[in-house]
Amino acid sequence: MAGGQGAVGEVRVMPDRLHAFTMAICRADGSSDQEARLVADHLVLANLFGHDSHGVGMMPHYIQNTGNGACVRNHHAKISRDNGAVIVVDGGAGYGQVVAKEAMDIGIERAKKHGVCVVGLKNAHHIGRIGHWGEQCARAGMVSTHWVNVHGHKSLVAPFGGAEPRFTTNPYCTAVPRKGKEPIVLDFATSQVAAGKVRVAHNKKTPMDPGLLIDSEGNATADPGVLYNAPYGAILPFGLHKGGGLAVICDILAGALTGGRTHSPRTIKKDGTDIINNMLSIIIDPDAMGGTAMIGLGLALASRAGSLLGFQIVYGVVVGVAVGAVLVPTMATVTGWFDTHRSLAVSLVSAGMGVAPMTISPFVGWLLTQYDWRTAQFMVAILAWAVLIPTAMECLHYAHAALDEPPRHDRAMGK
Repeated sequence: MAGGQGAVGEVRVMPDRLHAFTMAICRADGSSDQEARLVADHLVLANLFGHDSHGVGMMPHYIQNTGNGACVRNHHAKISRDNGAVIVVDGGAGYGQVVAKEAMDIGIERAKKHGVCVVGLKNAHHIGRIGHWGEQCARAGMVSTHWVNVHGHKSLVAPFGGAEPRFTTNPYCTAVPRKGKEPIVLDFATSQVAAGKVRVAHNKKTPMDPGLLIDSEGNATADPGVLYNAPYGAILPFGLHKGGGLAVICDILAGALTGGRTHSPRTIKKDGTDIINNMLSIIIDPDAMGGTAMIGLGLALASRAGSLLGFQIVYGVVVGVAVGAVLVPTMATVTGWFDTHRSLAVSLVSAGMGVAPMTISPFVGWLLTQYDWRTAQFMVAILAWAVLIPTAMECLHYAHAALDEPPRHDRAMGK
């Protein structure tokens, strides 16, 4: 039983029955079996993870939105702009559980090809728990980060120091895979609490914890009804000004940069119940980073060393290991690419390593005349990242293309 005076009792349902019930609702509303299954998978899993705010309790809202046209049944994601490793996907107001999955599928495929993919998903109906998409990327071995905004819905969150709501709960997520273990997933709203959790408390008639909500006068309250009954209150941003600032960044990156919409009075629908999400995702193949990222990291850390011993350890170990991690794959790549004149190609790469100090040393000497050694070292680290990472990505692209070709001896035989 839920606590609190007048609280409503909880009903527990087995997951398979809840899944079948949710699918039946979607199918009766006109969704295909595939769409109904994806929606049910997502919502029931959210309940099982303990996030009732993003679980099957959203279904009444979804059915309301399919009825008024805010959610389009059986719609699929479409690429509206394609620049290889940077794509924009239009959700067409389709079910977020469908179009977001399809957008992540495309992004994962591109990240495997290019090393990284930036996916701008715009105009998707409610995409649910953002950690779900981070976990999808992590299962594919990808590191990913996601910024999300909402438009169409009424304002819910007050800015730091304000009393009236001005933006929504704009969530953020980063997921990191771990071999043989569950991924590390950071997924949170930029408000003190997700709006759905306030809805759950309101339905249960239980008070919220202190420090989460304010009433219409800006006074602290534990009554979840301030979001549903006039005069309306608001949710507070997490971390004072930090959460408010991050919410604005989510709105800019997810709403403006993707070509979607930001949250403003002009994008709030008349009844303020639509939930249209935009999401900017950066999906990274960690195998594509390797030593190229470590070289820059080692140089940057060395620039911040507090002692000669610390400098020698960081520079000697981190940079040394990184250079080794780059040198061996580079030689292997060169020998794999060249059918003829292979020895000449390897010699040219080796010669390039000797030429590098002749070109970089004068540049570093000039930096030292303009800046202190720490700043000069840090600028060299940035230069290393700027040159080596894009080069590694391009090499990875050609390596994948080469893997799609038949072996050299087969080509020679005309097979």
